[in-house]
Amino acid sequence: AGTARSLKFLSELPTPHFCLVISGRTKGNRNSGARFELPIASITSGTHLQPGKWIKRLIDITHSEGRTQGRLLQRTLSPPQPCEFQDDFFTILEHVQATTALISDTLVIREEAGILR
Repeated sequence: AGTARSLKFLSELPTPHFCLVISGRTKGNRNSGARFELPIASITSGTHLQPGKWIKRLIDITHSEGRTQGRLLQRTLSPPQPCEFQDDFFTILEHVQATTALISDTLVIREEAGILR
């Protein structure tokens, strides 16, 4: 909910941004229940990446699924393990492979880029 609330800053000039809310224990913060906000530019200069657009899309999807509270990125293991995120990345890469010419059709993504590689 904290990240979603910060979307109002996406149109704030001269520095459009949003805040990714990090909650719980992190490498540099061992306090349980602690949270902090990481400000992220809506669009980067130079490469023109658009994290603001992507976070808005992610929040729209989670809200359409009926999830408006709690952690934006949820996992079951505590602490989360890289293997829990692997399928998310493969799904996106396989979609790119199926719909564009950016990734060769002959490449087996899950074998070539798997976490165990």
